[in-house]
Amino acid sequence: MDPVVSLKRPLPVDFSLCIFCQTHQASVPLINTTDHGLAVVRNAADSRKKLRDTKNVDVIDRLENVFSSDVPKTLVWHRKCYGQFTDKNKIERLRMPKPVHSKEEPSCSSNHGSVSGRRSLRRAV
Repeated sequence: MDPVVSLKRPLPVDFSLCIFCQTHQASVPLINTTDHGLAVVRNAADSRKKLRDTKNVDVIDRLENVFSSDVPKTLVWHRKCYGQFTDKNKIERLRMPKPVHSKEEPSCSSNHGSVSGRRSLRRAV
């Protein structure tokens, strides 16, 4: 069943700031987008959304809103922000299953192992 109303609040987008971080850093210049750059960002956003990237949900939603709007907008970004978002290695890490860390300690009552490897009970000592 599809939802009738979206509970997501629309994120305000300032197009004079970096589309990824929405900040202005005086020491880092903003770069204007190219058609190739926009295509790479769109593919990265689609991949990250399909892989359920939880760290970049706001950025993905912001980019989806920008790409779905009919009004052409000029986007700018920081080179570092663009590189981190479109990095293929980071997207590949999202594809890999996460290892399950279980710290199972062997119990005293288990029958596994040799007789010499078993712990002795206090009453037996």
